Amino acid sequence: INNVETFYNLPGIVLNGPEWFASVGTEKSKGTKVFALSGRVARTGLAEVAYGTTVRQVIFDIGGG
Repeated sequence: INNVETFYNLPGIVLNGPEWFASVGTEKSKGTKVFALSGRVARTGLAEVAYGTTVRQVIFDIGGG
């Protein structure tokens, strides 16, 4: 196991199956990624987004710029 995000994903995969996890994200990159938003954005905090979400979307759509 590589990092804490791997541990975070395990319960959902065990309870719901790998198909559930693979239903989110892109064809080549399945699942989600957690970002910590801080600094000069309107809304700080943690954001879990599907792979394929752009950094621009995370900063402006979720973080409010």
